[in-house]
Amino acid sequence: MEKAIDKLTHDFQEYRSSLEVMQNHQAEDSRSMAKQQKSTERYLAKKNLLVNKKDECNRNIRDLGVLPEEAFDKYINEKSDRVSLTSDLDSQVQLVIAVNS
Repeated sequence: MEKAIDKLTHDFQEYRSSLEVMQNHQAEDSRSMAKQQKSTERYLAKKNLLVNKKDECNRNIRDLGVLPEEAFDKYINEKSDRVSLTSDLDSQVQLVIAVNS
């Protein structure tokens, strides 16, 4: 009878220690889940902010409308004028360099 009581006491202590281990694992898992949830909420907030910015940019682009074809021609011609001006200045600089040498 005493052996049976000792065995039951021993089993009870094993179950209790097993329960404590499981409770510790559960507490660790709860902390890990809370940390992951906080991280997920932060990323979702950032995603919402970026989606709102994207929508605002798209709305602003729509509000601008389509540029007329003249706008593109103006800048293309202006670019070629600047290239010719730059080449003229470069040739003049080369002449000055040749004089100074």
